[in-house]
Amino acid sequence: PAPDIFLACAEKFRRPPLSPSQCLVFEDAENGVLAGLAAGMKVVFVPSLPLSAYSPEMIQRATLHLDSLAKFDPVQFGLPPFDDH
Repeated sequence: PAPDIFLACAEKFRRPPLSPSQCLVFEDAENGVLAGLAAGMKVVFVPSLPLSAYSPEMIQRATLHLDSLAKFDPVQFGLPPFDDH
């Protein structure tokens, strides 16, 4: 999977990141995870199918694997915590 789409999106930010490693990708597809990693970005894998549908190697390569976006903790990536108000 080519990383082009992720790199093109990063360039569109008002203040583009100095490095792709400053970007965080959320993906539910195997090719998307691999493309984000190929772009040099951190990838949070949130599967939409049973885990058995995905390559174990891809799951292991993802920066983080969550079974729900509700379990995402932005602080883990140096981001501000969610405002629970």
